[in-house]
Amino acid sequence: MAAGSPLARWLVRDWTALALSCCGLVSQEPEGVFQVRSQAPDGRWSVAEHGGTDSSDVRASALMTLACIADAERAQVYVKAVGPAIDWLRKLPDKRGRIGFRDDPEWGVDHAIVTCCLLEWARSHRDDDVLVSAAAATNALVTLLQQLNGKASSELVVWSRACLAAIRKARADDSANRWGGFPDGALERACALGHASATNAQERAAALLLAVLGDRGLRTEQLREVAWPSEDIAEPMTALYLTMAYALATEPGRRAAKEADGLWSVAVERAEAVRVMAHTKGKLRGSWDPKGDFGQRYGRIGTTGAAGLLLLTRWRKCYLALWM
Repeated sequence: MAAGSPLARWLVRDWTALALSCCGLVSQEPEGVFQVRSQAPDGRWSVAEHGGTDSSDVRASALMTLACIADAERAQVYVKAVGPAIDWLRKLPDKRGRIGFRDDPEWGVDHAIVTCCLLEWARSHRDDDVLVSAAAATNALVTLLQQLNGKASSELVVWSRACLAAIRKARADDSANRWGGFPDGALERACALGHASATNAQERAAALLLAVLGDRGLRTEQLREVAWPSEDIAEPMTALYLTMAYALATEPGRRAAKEADGLWSVAVERAEAVRVMAHTKGKLRGSWDPKGDFGQRYGRIGTTGAAGLLLLTRWRKCYLALWM
């Protein structure tokens, strides 16, 4: 059996999911896992209390929330944490609908990840109150992309595409036309404006993912143009974008599918190094120690959220629309 075959990937995914459950990363006692234990009373996760910086609460909390939503349908462990987190995220927009706005071009990525959280929660739980907030955030995202006019970062466009996928998936399942007013056409056109040249490994990995999503003139050698991080947990977003790119590129009909099979197998193998770094006992059970520049900025909260998404992508079925 080929290492990159669908059967091999299924076996690795489901066997490892069982291993995660047995080693305590997925608990049947919600109060015992770090994701629930560390949540602040207002619903956010305080990055400063866990090794990061105060200004990173929005993105780190959004990543943690998204990882919980993505896994909630399998374990039902994190649902208790998501409701308060969504309530906190809904309070963030300013009068113009911007989330996390600050004098830093990266605020747009924060906005897009939070918007994705709201859309995915509204889609999976049919929450009409959150649906209103998600619509306002989506409109603000379209405006931002139009203003940037092709100069958005590749990460911003990736998360905008994730928002678009959530809307399209929700609309396909929407017999009551609750999602009829969403500007998915405008969002798609805004995403198609393109992105700026990548300036670091994380943006290059995001750009590769966009190339795979578009599959327009994608060269096989492009899949190897972005190197794996020396340690996935120190650069979890780079690892996540590469893993998603390779996973999508293995789909039948993709012109680079054969090359991607080998790279996907490497992604699965590297997941073991991430798994063994997680705490399995005590108050930190289910979390990862922050490492590298990402860890310094986003602390244990952001690292754990990103690692959760990374493992869901590599090992188990992820319930987010773009991943599906």
